[in-house]
Amino acid sequence: MKEELSEVILWHSKTYPHMRPADYVKLLYQNEFGCSHFLQEAPRRCMERLREEFDSLPAQRETAAAPRMEPIGNGLCRAFLKPGPRMKEFLPLLNLMCLSTAAAYSGSQTRLQQKLELLRQMAAKGLLHVGQAELENFLDRYAASGYGPVGHSCEYKQAYHPHYRVVRKAYDTYLPVLWAAMKLRDSVGKQGKRPGILAIDGCCGSGKTFLSGLLAEVFHCSVFHMDDFYLPPERRSDRWMTEPAGNIDRERFLREVLIPLKNGEKVLYRPYSCQKRAMMPAVEISPGRLAVVDGSYSMHPDFRSYYDFRVFLTCLANVQQRRIFLRGDGKHLEDFLEWWIPAEERYFDSMRVSETCDLVLNTSKFDDFP
Repeated sequence: MKEELSEVILWHSKTYPHMRPADYVKLLYQNEFGCSHFLQEAPRRCMERLREEFDSLPAQRETAAAPRMEPIGNGLCRAFLKPGPRMKEFLPLLNLMCLSTAAAYSGSQTRLQQKLELLRQMAAKGLLHVGQAELENFLDRYAASGYGPVGHSCEYKQAYHPHYRVVRKAYDTYLPVLWAAMKLRDSVGKQGKRPGILAIDGCCGSGKTFLSGLLAEVFHCSVFHMDDFYLPPERRSDRWMTEPAGNIDRERFLREVLIPLKNGEKVLYRPYSCQKRAMMPAVEISPGRLAVVDGSYSMHPDFRSYYDFRVFLTCLANVQQRRIFLRGDGKHLEDFLEWWIPAEERYFDSMRVSETCDLVLNTSKFDDFP
């Protein structure tokens, strides 16, 4: 943590030479707590404040549809507002991203104090744009005030005119999918007849489950995992390893999930546990405006026509192997290399899976998933 945070502080100090003690402390407060203080306001008011701030921006030539993202460490970044109609369209998603980030980062005053101590050490070494005495004076007053949220200094505001929200860095990484999901929710799902249905397929280790978790965080949508529809070993055919999706109970997935979703009905199903080799208690879900299907073989031809948007995730072989190794502490990598990866590749190739998708995303350069 110390090394990463030092790099973040130094980067911001170099990028923003007009930083004062308040700006350094604000950076560390956001690094620790994110934007958790936003939870003190109603979501509607957060959106109103965002629109008010956007409307206050000086008119400029539009340069981007989405905000510029600036990392602040601890898996977080600042998402900057820019004027223009495309950014205005993006505001509802930015607000959702901010609120879900606020819910995920509660923070710790003890850790914040540790980070402030690092700031003291850096000031003592002359690494900051503020002197040690000036910083110490500010930190004494900050401690007396209770270590709460702090605003930017007048110097910082005048020099940089900051307008941003703090969001998870991962949201920026997967922004094309979040953007597509919001449009789907606000088009198909808004009609009220059924949810918009988004499916995520791709190679193991590419981040399918991680991405579906992000979508659930932001949109509070239902997620259906293909792993819950594995066939019990005794029901698999002799050719199940060579037959694409031969380990999936496709008939049950259609009957219990996809058909009810398409009809706008409640979904009632029993997940299958591979570890226990047994059916688990029934789960009943009333889908809202968006539903997500996640997992290998979700793009099988039997299922494709039920989806409104299809995402395919991929990654390089060496990245895939590293992630699988880390995920299972190295215990199951050999099985994946011998059985599961070749089976997936046969499925991808024979059924031209990626070619049927609306969005293909290579996650090789993304952070490994927790």
